[in-house]
Amino acid sequence: MAKQKSKKAKKVTVKVRKKQPIGLENSEMLRNRLGIFNKVFGVDSSKRNETWDRELTKEELFRTAPLLKGKRTLVSFVRKVTLLVDMMDDQDLRDAILPKEYKTPTALRRWSDPDRGLWPWSVPDIDSPDGTYGDLFLIYESAEAGLDIIRKGKKYSLQKQIDDQKRVIENLEAQILDLMDQLYRAMNNAGKSIRAS
Repeated sequence: MAKQKSKKAKKVTVKVRKKQPIGLENSEMLRNRLGIFNKVFGVDSSKRNETWDRELTKEELFRTAPLLKGKRTLVSFVRKVTLLVDMMDDQDLRDAILPKEYKTPTALRRWSDPDRGLWPWSVPDIDSPDGTYGDLFLIYESAEAGLDIIRKGKKYSLQKQIDDQKRVIENLEAQILDLMDQLYRAMNNAGKSIRAS
C-alpha cells in the first residue's frame, strides 16, 4: 500500500523543513504538495465506499486487517490535512471547526468526525516529521501555521515570501555553479588520465 520512506528521503525532508519558512505557503502551494504526496503514496481520499471507512467499534477495528488499518489511518490523515488547507480559503469552514481539533499533532491524531470520514489513530509515529508520512506532516505544519496567521488576523507578508524565495534561488544557483565547477574539473582530470595512458 504505502511506500516506506528511505533514509535519503528522510534527510531531504529534514533539509526542506529547515529551509522552508512555515506558514508562508498559500493554500494553492499546499494543495500542489498534497497532490504530489497522494500520487507517491497512491492515496485517493475521495472514495467513501470502503469497509473500513466508517465508524468502527473497538472490536471491529481490532478484527480489521493491518493493511486496511494502515490505509484507514493514512486516508484519514490526508483528509484532515486537506480539510485544514481548505479552511485557509473558507471562513465558514474555519468557523465550523475549532482549533482544538487540529492545533497540535496529538489533537489531530484524536480528531474524529464520522461525517467527514476523519478517524483517530493511536500511533504517534504516523504524525511525526521523522515518520513514514513526514512530508504530509510538514504540509500539516504549514497549513496549521497558515491558519494561525489567519486566525490572528494577520495577512501573508508577500515581501517576506518573495525575500525567502530569493534566498532559496540564490542558494540553488550557488549549488549549480559549484556542481558545474566540479564537473568541469572532473572532465579535465579524466581527459588528462586518458592522454597519459
